Amino acid sequence: MIIVDLIKEFMYQKNKTIADVAKGTGLSSDTIRNIVVNDVIPSPEVADKIFKYFGVTLEEVLSLY
Repeated sequence: MIIVDLIKEFMYQKNKTIADVAKGTGLSSDTIRNIVVNDVIPSPEVADKIFKYFGVTLEEVLSLY
């Protein structure tokens, strides 16, 4: 759940909507919605795309934990 919480926090801090993240990552709105609304844990590939949208990599995030 740490990954989901961090994605939500990045979205909040950067004032990004589900549509913004979907457009910026090339992922579907349904995928982003499942992560942030339904707390579905994304695959590493999906998480990395989302984190890269916010300027960090999944590896960088994981190294903090």
